[in-house]
Amino acid sequence: MKKSIQRILKLIPQRLALCSTIALAFIALPAQAHFIVQWRANPASEGVSAYYVWAALNTPGSPTNVYNAGTNLSVTVPLMFGSYKVQVVASNMWGLAVPSAPLFVPSPPTTPSGDRITTSGNLVVYGWNANPVAEAVLGYLPRWRNVGQTNWNLLPLTTNISVVLAFGKGAYDLSVMASNTWGTSAGSLGTRTLPIATMVTGITIVALPDVPTVPTSVAPLSAEPAIPLDTAPLPVQ
Repeated sequence: MKKSIQRILKLIPQRLALCSTIALAFIALPAQAHFIVQWRANPASEGVSAYYVWAALNTPGSPTNVYNAGTNLSVTVPLMFGSYKVQVVASNMWGLAVPSAPLFVPSPPTTPSGDRITTSGNLVVYGWNANPVAEAVLGYLPRWRNVGQTNWNLLPLTTNISVVLAFGKGAYDLSVMASNTWGTSAGSLGTRTLPIATMVTGITIVALPDVPTVPTSVAPLSAEPAIPLDTAPLPVQ
């Protein structure tokens, strides 16, 4: 009887078999609030019925978000602000495996600081401080809106730390966000233009070129001597 039980136990998949290493790979989706987690399949003999992705902020007491990938080998995970860890757990009819070793996802960049503007007529130069190099910023997203409005007008991603804008009559709020592979920061504290009275419609020349200098090295076109005026022949009648 004892031998029969042992033979039966050998045929039952063991939970410990699920402890095989799971290799993770991150595929970021720039300018989107999601990223893809990928991993290798467990051996077919383990009878895995589903994989679960655990994602939690890397701070004490943060809740763990669980994503059921089924038998797929990848899942799309919403991006969270802050540094967080991701693990994958395999499951079969006998239980859950030990989670894979955690991988720590970098944070989105911090909010830019040092907002400043200079103006000339309707032209506004808006600048800010560069983010730390360690944040691997891909670029900055300046934005503007009329004072009193709630919706921002987003400008294209730029690697510069200033932009030049031409505004019409009115006053404007300016702000900027930083972006890297893992997300976009919150908008900066921002700054506000003084009221712009009119729009510049033409270019005024402030300085004109100097008058020409005195010609130098003047020479005749030929070496023939000129005829004296008092000996010049009379015209033929």
